[in-house]
Amino acid sequence: MIGRYGPPVFQILRGLEGAYNVALMKATPNEEFITKDFLFKFLSSPPIQKYVIDLSSRAAGQSGLNKATLEPYPISFPSLPEQKRIVAILDEAFAGIDAAVANTEKNLANARELFESYLNAVFTQKGDGWVDCPLADCLQLITYGFTNPMPTTDAGPYMITAKNVIGGQINYASARHTSQDAFTNLLTDKSRPLIGDVLLTKDGTLGRLAVVDRTGLCINQSIALLRPNERMDAHFMRYLLSSPYYQQKMREDAGGTTIKHIYITRVDKMTVSFPTSLQNQKSILETLNSMAKETQRLEAIYQQKLDALAELKQSILQKAFAGELTTLPENEIEEAIA
Repeated sequence: MIGRYGPPVFQILRGLEGAYNVALMKATPNEEFITKDFLFKFLSSPPIQKYVIDLSSRAAGQSGLNKATLEPYPISFPSLPEQKRIVAILDEAFAGIDAAVANTEKNLANARELFESYLNAVFTQKGDGWVDCPLADCLQLITYGFTNPMPTTDAGPYMITAKNVIGGQINYASARHTSQDAFTNLLTDKSRPLIGDVLLTKDGTLGRLAVVDRTGLCINQSIALLRPNERMDAHFMRYLLSSPYYQQKMREDAGGTTIKHIYITRVDKMTVSFPTSLQNQKSILETLNSMAKETQRLEAIYQQKLDALAELKQSILQKAFAGELTTLPENEIEEAIA
């Protein structure tokens, strides 16, 4: 079965049973000339994938893949015994690659879980000098951003929404801009955060946090603004609210039936535990920052390995259908798996 619509377009599927609708197209080979396994691998190979994706990117709207698009594409194939030999090589190669991918994904998950576990332990196993109080007692201000329409421009102050708060940071590259005039005249101070304010996503993906690191940006209603007072360091607050324990508390307090929202009137009443000493907070921060940096280093290594394995799979497929795959590429696989 071939997926006609994206994203991603041109997904190649097997093992499906039952009725199918217009979103799928069935490809049945004449097995006097080409085996099902060979056709499946061929349709997954980079050249035809690129051909279809390039056509789709030039199409206006979502016209979808159709039979007329595929029919002109040339296919070269060897004898049936040779097809079976090539498929056997690919199956063996892909089995090794898939095992390496599964192991790498497990290592990646373990690295993240280790940090999350430590983070949770810090904020649930209270030490000496820790106190409990409502979060509001640690805030100068809690509010949320603008609800009015804002013009979009090619340059100017950043407009930050929930989707721009990712991985503990503000992703400015994905943010839109507004005009300086609109920033100055259409907004109040509650929509213009200051350096050191903590941003909390309250709509969409709930509970993501970041600390504002520059001026000249505004936030919309999908983001809550938390301005810490002298009792709590902003970066400490970000870690505290990012910990699994407080994330769970915010999710449990979220309102809405089908679409959940975090309400600032509930967040500010949430009881938090923290050391009263700012020096102790900074000491904990140093440890968490060090662990976060090491976790990010490991994540980058594992992600690079996953990317390399995906590229190797595509490279082997390309060689197979260019007639260049005569034996199992053991050296390439061992190098990628190592």
